Amino acid sequence: MQNTVTNLFGDPQQPVAAAHRARVVAITSGKGGVGKTSITANIAVALALAGKRVCIVDADTGLANINIVMGLTPRHTLEDFLDGALPIEAILMEGPRGVRVVPGASGIVEYADLSRHHQQSLLNGMQRLEEQFDYLLIDTAAGIADSVIHFVLAAERALLVISPDPTSLTDAFALTRILKRNNYTGRLHALVNMADSVESARKVYQRFAQAVHKYMQVDIDWFGHVSADRAVVTSVRLQHPVILVQPDAPASRCFHALAQGLEQACSGEQGPGLAEHLRSLQPETAVDPASAAIDMIRSAQPTRPVAREANLGELHRQFIDCIQESKGSAEELVAAIKPIIDAYVARFHSFPLDMREAIYRYLEMGDFPDHEIRNQVMMLEQLYEKRYQRPLMDKEDSLFRLLNQVRDSESDFASTIARLQQSYERQYRPMPQEALAALTERLRQPEVEEQDVAQCIEALHSLYEDRFARRYVTEDRALRERVGALATELASREAARRDTLAIIAGEIEQSLQHDERLQAVLRELAAPSG
Repeated sequence: MQNTVTNLFGDPQQPVAAAHRARVVAITSGKGGVGKTSITANIAVALALAGKRVCIVDADTGLANINIVMGLTPRHTLEDFLDGALPIEAILMEGPRGVRVVPGASGIVEYADLSRHHQQSLLNGMQRLEEQFDYLLIDTAAGIADSVIHFVLAAERALLVISPDPTSLTDAFALTRILKRNNYTGRLHALVNMADSVESARKVYQRFAQAVHKYMQVDIDWFGHVSADRAVVTSVRLQHPVILVQPDAPASRCFHALAQGLEQACSGEQGPGLAEHLRSLQPETAVDPASAAIDMIRSAQPTRPVAREANLGELHRQFIDCIQESKGSAEELVAAIKPIIDAYVARFHSFPLDMREAIYRYLEMGDFPDHEIRNQVMMLEQLYEKRYQRPLMDKEDSLFRLLNQVRDSESDFASTIARLQQSYERQYRPMPQEALAALTERLRQPEVEEQDVAQCIEALHSLYEDRFARRYVTEDRALRERVGALATELASREAARRDTLAIIAGEIEQSLQHDERLQAVLRELAAPSG
């Protein structure tokens, strides 16, 4: 019986070292909307195309987007494994090119709250995954929440995704500060997404790396960049990695380069791994396993010393004075304010501000560029579509919005309608009756003049002659043309007959004149000569 229990759940006192262990890489960001999940999916597929066994741990406990990006629908989660209903391999989703995905990995974050039995089951499950794959890519949530820090601390290296957006840099700055406070021992790399060129990506990285080194004495490595590419947006809508949708796209080439760089970076020293990190959180004594585990996991979470004896109002006044007196840079102030908001959200599960009003005030700033407002609107639409699995605007609303945007002139509006009509005809090939009904309805409009109708008829006649290589005629018109041709022929014949009769009459008259002259000659010859 003891051997059976040990085979199922393992021996926590004597763990068996695996001969092979996957490289654990966390892909994280301080701000949402920088393309972290798309990067995770495409790097995973690039590694799989190179012959590597890859598993993605979906650790975004708020918006699990990896299944959406890869077009997957999870049927089981980590809870099914922890409950003993399924083995760890049975809950894995299979994505493109054999990439596997662990859905619902939020259970790992609550590791300290699990029972001893569930803890050991999870530990063994993660260890089996590390033995079966070459890479475990952890797709974390964005921000500096405990779940993000927990997963990054378990990875031997982390790819910190940033973008040229200034808010992305300030949020990444705050995340780096929290990792330093938690004594992160892995390698931290910066990956610049949505870059116009490698030169601009290098500038973004250098600005961020210099700030991190100056204020935190932390060195962050350059890992690479991903080009700003419309093909990525298209692939997300198709729910398929861009590296497979458009392999020759600029972004796809970047992902292949990132995968090669990751293989080179992981060829050196190897960290403890995810399973070993979980094992380090297990209590060593049986005095109070639950409370001991909670204490240990809390010791690994970010903490910020607070002067509890100070008056909260006094601290608030001092902080306001600090901002108004321009003490510290904008990045430092954001790094100080954001953890306060995160702590409030963690305690009360709501935002301290009216987010709609804050967004409106932010977007109404006079110096806020129009392309940034457009990006914010697109991000909100994408968030809505991810959350509710449907677009924000239906087709009819989208069409009305498109037509309402055409405000320059009537000719531009008519041109837009014409292009929509052409697109409809190319896609659906409408029946001739539908086209006739649309044309008739248009010609019945009061503003259509007689000349417009005549031109339309003439154009239709020309189209008919080009299409069928003959003129278009109706039955009555054909009959009229035949009668007219017959009348013309009869008139021609009558004219020819009259001409013939005139010629004959002239011949007869000439003949009579000849006869008269002949008779005169005969009479002269017959008369007696005198």
